[in-house]
Amino acid sequence: MFGALPLFFMELALGQFNRQGPITVWRICPLFKGVGFCAVTVSYFVSFYYNVIIGWSVYFIYWSFSKNLPWVGCHHGWNTDNCSVQANISSGRSPSQEFFSRAVLETYKSEEYDLLGPPRPALVVCVALVYTVLYMCLFKGIKSSGRVVWITALMPYVIIIILLLRGVVLPGAAEGVKFYLQPDLSQLSNMQVWNDAAVQILFSVGAGFGVHLTYASYNEFNNNCYRDCLIATGVNSMTSFMSGFVIFIYLGFMSHQRGVPIQHVATEGPGLVFQVYPEAIATLPYPQLWAVLFFSMLIMLGIDSGMGGLECVITGLMDEFGARFKSWHLHRRVVTLFVVGSSFLVALTSLTPGGIYVFTWLDTYSAGLALLCSALFEAIAVGWVYGSHVLARDIQQMTGSTPGLFWRCCWKFISPLFLGSVLVLGVVFSGPLSYDGFEYPLWATALGWTYALVPALFVPHWITA
Repeated sequence: MFGALPLFFMELALGQFNRQGPITVWRICPLFKGVGFCAVTVSYFVSFYYNVIIGWSVYFIYWSFSKNLPWVGCHHGWNTDNCSVQANISSGRSPSQEFFSRAVLETYKSEEYDLLGPPRPALVVCVALVYTVLYMCLFKGIKSSGRVVWITALMPYVIIIILLLRGVVLPGAAEGVKFYLQPDLSQLSNMQVWNDAAVQILFSVGAGFGVHLTYASYNEFNNNCYRDCLIATGVNSMTSFMSGFVIFIYLGFMSHQRGVPIQHVATEGPGLVFQVYPEAIATLPYPQLWAVLFFSMLIMLGIDSGMGGLECVITGLMDEFGARFKSWHLHRRVVTLFVVGSSFLVALTSLTPGGIYVFTWLDTYSAGLALLCSALFEAIAVGWVYGSHVLARDIQQMTGSTPGLFWRCCWKFISPLFLGSVLVLGVVFSGPLSYDGFEYPLWATALGWTYALVPALFVPHWITA
């Protein structure tokens, strides 16, 4: 209400009124042109690890066509003596955990953060396939990607509904729903919860990335962007809420199967998607069918978001440096190939035996502090430099109605204050970075904060240039 929603509306209005990309749109207040570079850089940084998730999904969907799912049982070559198929796993690791960590990631081959090893060929092929699809969807421009979105955005709803209908009849499903709908309100005193929530909703809505500035620049001038804002954010929130039922129904089922509390089953990050959920699916009749449906949904959702982020980068570069590219005979196809190809090269670091540590590092510092900085600078630039009253006048010119007092107050006061507070508290109360019991060395944490600040530094650099 006070962060993502006002920014989403603001980005739609700015892009539609000025009909410019995420960088050139800041001609409205040239001193803050660095905000555009900040947003584009954040989108580019996120692509380094986000498309790896889609690649993992491709790898899983390949194995989902096996006669026997490989994450079932402890008789495989990658399993260890700690593997346990018992319902109540008090010690040891489940077959799905060992499949993901040992067969997919091969983390046992890298005991140190800085000893990555060579990329795994199978994962390289899967991620290369993802980047190839992204390039084919993007190199012709917005029209080709717009057609793809009709499939990638709508089909996941069909799969979510199918998974939901199948899950409600499972034993333990009711306990999962109860756990989902009864949050622990004492967690609201934890500042990290607020930081995580702010980053998550900005990531979910897409505010701060410059993606909506990019897409809105292709709208008709008189398009009702206010209606689009309410519909898009409403659908987004309802989709997240419905997806929560799907997730926790199966977590309740896993809790029932193992005989342990739900909080001991649930995990964060890739573990939930690639360890817990596959294990739950494997216990259903015709598990291959459910595995194919689930990972197909992940791939379509990932391709959809991946296209948006890279389109933002490509459009931003083409709008800002189009004349220079033309003088160098660099057309959109070449620029798209460079953006997609360079992102793929960085993503290779996450496909090594030590790649999960790089992945976690990128996930933490690409979409955390950097995204909050991008959103905060956007709110300040529009609310205080361009002027919330000027933006309201622009919207009135496009839609015929002036935004209410709530929106104008959010753009000028509430959103900058809220985002700034969350950002500061998130930095102050941030704990040491760790993954699966491994605590990152001090130099990796320091490098991470430096990496996160790179996009934000465009703003003061441009002001003082």
